[in-house]
Amino acid sequence: MAEKHSQKTAWIIGASSGIGRALALKLASGGHRIAVSARSAQQLQELAAESANMAGEIIAVPLDATSFEQFQHAAKQVEKILGSVDTVLHNAAIYKPMPLKAFNAPEANRIFSLNIESVTNGLDICLNALTTKPRQIIITTSPSGYRGMPGGGAYGASKAALMNLAEGLHAELKSQSIAMRIINPGFVETPLTSQNRFHMPFLMPVDKAAGRIEKYFWNGPFEIYFPKRLILPLKIMRILPTALLLRLSKKLTPPN
Repeated sequence: MAEKHSQKTAWIIGASSGIGRALALKLASGGHRIAVSARSAQQLQELAAESANMAGEIIAVPLDATSFEQFQHAAKQVEKILGSVDTVLHNAAIYKPMPLKAFNAPEANRIFSLNIESVTNGLDICLNALTTKPRQIIITTSPSGYRGMPGGGAYGASKAALMNLAEGLHAELKSQSIAMRIINPGFVETPLTSQNRFHMPFLMPVDKAAGRIEKYFWNGPFEIYFPKRLILPLKIMRILPTALLLRLSKKLTPPN
């Protein structure tokens, strides 16, 4: 068992699969206590059971993150179980490829609802409902939010909104001794990326991605991003003049 003074607590919202699930297992194996939330109670219970022989533990707290009332109830459960929460990770998201020919309002609105409302609900809870405010709040965003690109659709736009939100709140939260941080992973083997029908450069196994995040999870820079050979060129695109970016987008747009 990890020494008590080194044991930390975290609440991961969006942990039933993919990066959230893999990260919860790594953190628990490191001796930490992790509350995990998602809509699938069965998947969460199975995840919690995997921590039975680990140095730390995983506790399942089912939650529909788009429901503010459910978030309030879940926060009370998490605090009752963990006491104070060191870190809250907002990782819940849905993704669907959306080229122009597939664009439709119901699907776009569903993506915006979960990807953005789950975070705004959680931020309200972190700042106003938890008895002890977390030491840090982390949001999983996406490099697709750096600039608007063909096929990005509602998913890229939702992640751009979250990056803007995190950047805007960073200074104010720092004045309250709360670190605001984001995670921008490249392509990772998850149920979300399995929908893609295009080549994904530098595709990374989910356990390796979780390991990259674990390294800087408790203390690190504002932005955790990887792999650098993919993300750094995308960062350069953020500073391109808009006219140049639009010409580049035209070249990247597949023919109808």
